[in-house]
Amino acid sequence: MVHLTNNARIILNIKNHIRNLELEEEDISLLSKDISSINFSSYFRDYKGNLLDDIAFRLDVGAEKYHKEIPIDKVDDDERNNIYESYEELCDTLVYLSAALLRKTEDSPDVDTELVDEIFTNILKSTFLLMGEIGNGE
Repeated sequence: MVHLTNNARIILNIKNHIRNLELEEEDISLLSKDISSINFSSYFRDYKGNLLDDIAFRLDVGAEKYHKEIPIDKVDDDERNNIYESYEELCDTLVYLSAALLRKTEDSPDVDTELVDEIFTNILKSTFLLMGEIGNGE
């Protein structure tokens, strides 16, 4: 049996979730030919390799910087709370996206600010949901 590192397990998990998103998109496209939103199938096809490469790179940078991989099991680090750390990272993401929207993406004139605003809103909703799960909403 092959033992996967934590970082390899994380990449494999993300790949599986991407595969599930692709299947869901195929199901949706069968149900409605009149979808005016983004065609996620083309996004997945065009960007999934790059996203996985970027995530793998970030995992490698973190492993080098902190001299360990992301802890998954309590044996790896019983004091870490990956759910709470995810919440903190989502908060950081909201700060960066908000600053980009306020700047009106002057650094990236080709960026669709309406799309970025929609992404910001979806991340904000997800952050509230995660906040409720960790009990910060009280």
